[in-house]
Parts: sequence; structure tokens; C-alpha cells
Amino acid sequence: MSQTSVKTPATTNGSNQKQTTQQIPAVSSKPHDGSKREPKIYTASCNTHSDKIMSDGGGAAPAIPPPKPTQSGAASASTPADKSSSKQEASGSASGSQTTAAPAKPPQTAFDSASALLAQYGYGLGEQLGKGSYAIVRAATSKKHKRRVAIKIISKKKAPEDYLTKFLPREIQVLKRLRHPNCISLLEAIETNTRIYLIMNLAENGDLLEYIRERGPMPDDDARRYFRHLITAIEYFHSLGIVHRDLKCENLLLDVNFNLVVSDFGFARGQMVNPETGKRRLSQTFCGSYAYAPPEILRGIAYDGTIADIWSVGVILYTMVSASLPFDDSNLKTLLEQVMRPVHFSSRKKITPEAKDLICKMLIPSVDKRFTIKDIKQHCWFKGEKLPSTSKDDVTPPPPPTQPPIV
Repeated sequence: MSQTSVKTPATTNGSNQKQTTQQIPAVSSKPHDGSKREPKIYTASCNTHSDKIMSDGGGAAPAIPPPKPTQSGAASASTPADKSSSKQEASGSASGSQTTAAPAKPPQTAFDSASALLAQYGYGLGEQLGKGSYAIVRAATSKKHKRRVAIKIISKKKAPEDYLTKFLPREIQVLKRLRHPNCISLLEAIETNTRIYLIMNLAENGDLLEYIRERGPMPDDDARRYFRHLITAIEYFHSLGIVHRDLKCENLLLDVNFNLVVSDFGFARGQMVNPETGKRRLSQTFCGSYAYAPPEILRGIAYDGTIADIWSVGVILYTMVSASLPFDDSNLKTLLEQVMRPVHFSSRKKITPEAKDLICKMLIPSVDKRFTIKDIKQHCWFKGEKLPSTSKDDVTPPPPPTQPPIV
């Protein structure tokens, strides 16, 4: 994806004062944050994928919590940054007529300043879709792409340094490489002095966690359809040497046709294969959420990201068919004990033996025995088949032993 030169947008209102609000960190009323440097623009070809970036709120309980009320509309304007007094204009004749104050202009909010910047590139900022500790996501209309998109707005002031210097550049580089119907891809990225804007397609039908909350446990046929989309996507980016390292239901989106799309590659890493030896590199960075993390990550040892992704996939399938999480991540010590034991299935959940068998083989603590993508695709549940019967009535008796020849 080649870098595109962009002319500096025109200044709005001639104001150089910076503004702050609780919703979006500071952006100058000038479209390029008041700096003399032009914004950096990265462009990528347009793909029909969707994205909705939601913050990771920390430890999830084994039972999926009720949905939070959705937020929409403009960002809060309760904390205006421009506190300069309004100018007054004199009216009437010079014979002592009373001076009246002109109507005060409404203070410009951070939403307004971000909207002004994005308008320079053909985006009309809309309702809020999600909010994290240092990023916010809003829907927008795009004249360039001629459809609604999602814009992730990242505050450089609030984001951790290692995210800005390590994880975010990796995410952008990974997104530029993805060209698959079940993977999110980057439409455009805009960088200013105080913010980074990532433009991706909108997830019209939300994420998988919301879907499960609304509808409960999935029948096998529905779960299988989404699971096949997921495995196809993982097989694709693993083949590119990319590992996700944060696979979870919140990061699996549903497009307008309810096709599953893997999103949020914020912890992804590429170049996982050593070109000289052909062997996969091990990672040592803890990534992802406790509830979806494999034992090797929880124990803090070097791990193979492709095998770690498989564990997360096992947790996702468990959640699909049971509408609950397999492990309690409220206590790390308890979680470490749970992940080292065979996964437990509640007797109240109607989960088929085939689904249980596949889940158990993905949630094996030993990385040497854990299923691979190839194993998953060959499993009977994935193919829509039944487990081989072990009933005595169905077992064909062995043939009688061959008698040795009489000499």
C-alpha cells in the first residue's frame, strides 16, 4: 500500500486553540491538529469487509453478561475546551445607546473538530459504536467509498507508548496485507499529531458476542457455518505467517449477510516463520484476554502463536454452542487450575457429542497434542457427520483367527 501525498486541509474558523472532551482526546480546530506538518495518509484498496472495534473490558464471567445499552449520536460536549469570552458588539447611535452582547457561539466540541478533519477526506462522522480507554469508534458515511464505514479514532495522548510504537504499526502492516472475505482489511489510515484514524467497513450486524447474547446457544448447523468462516480466515492469515493472538467473540463481526469477519488485529504479529530455518518463531508477549488465553500464555512461557490461536478457537466454539464461557477468569490461580484439566460441560446444556469431542481436542493443555487447523477440518463435527459409533451392537465382530496349516 503506497503512501499518498495529501494537501493540507483548509483551516476552519482560524482558531489555533486545542479542545478537549471526555469522549475524544484533544484535536485542534485546525483539521491537522494545528501543526504545520501535513497529516500522513495511508490508503489501501477497498474490500467488502466490516469492522466494529470494541474495547476489552477485562475479565469476563463464565456466563455471558447481559448486553450493555448501545450508545449512539455525537460525542458528549459537556466539557468544552474553548473557554474564551464571547465578543460584544455595540449597536445603535453614539448618543448613549445601550451595548448588547452578541449571541455566544456554541463551543466547538472534540466531535466537531474530528468531524471537520474527516470532512476534508469525504467522511461524515456519525453515531458512536464503541469506546475504550484510549480509542473510540464511530460510524461514518464515505463519499469516496460510497457506503457507511467505521472509523477507529485512537488518542496518542492516552494510548500506551508500547501500543503506539509496537502494536499499532504491526496492526496497520497486517491489515494492509489481508485480502480475504472473512478478514477485515484497512480502507485508509490518517495520522495527525494527536490522533490516528483507521477507516474500515461497518459491521452491519454487530459482533458474535451480541448475537449469542440475543439468541442464546446456537444449534450445530448455525455454529458450524460461523465456525467454518472462522477456520477459513485463520487458515488464510496463518498461511501468510500472521497470528492473531486476540481471538474472541467480541472480535468476530457479522456483515450485512451474516457472514463472519475476523477483526481487531491489534495484537497480531507477522513474520512468524524464520525464512532461514523455515521454523515458526516463538512469542513471549502476553496478548489477548484471560478467558481465551491458553495455558502456555497464562504461565508466561514462550509460545507458538498459531497453536495459541487454536485454543482461543476452542473457547469460541464452546461459547457458541453453550452461550457461556468454559473458564472462570475472575481469579488467575483458579483459571490456571481449570485450563490444565479437561474442559467441563454443564449437564444443563444440550451440546452434541460431536461438538464436545472437537472442543476437547482444541482445549488440550499440551501444545504437542492440541488439534491443528488440518485436524479441525477433518473432524466429523466440522464436516457435519456423526462420531464413529462405539456401541457393542454396531461393532463388527473380528474375523475368526486363521488356523495354521496342517503339516
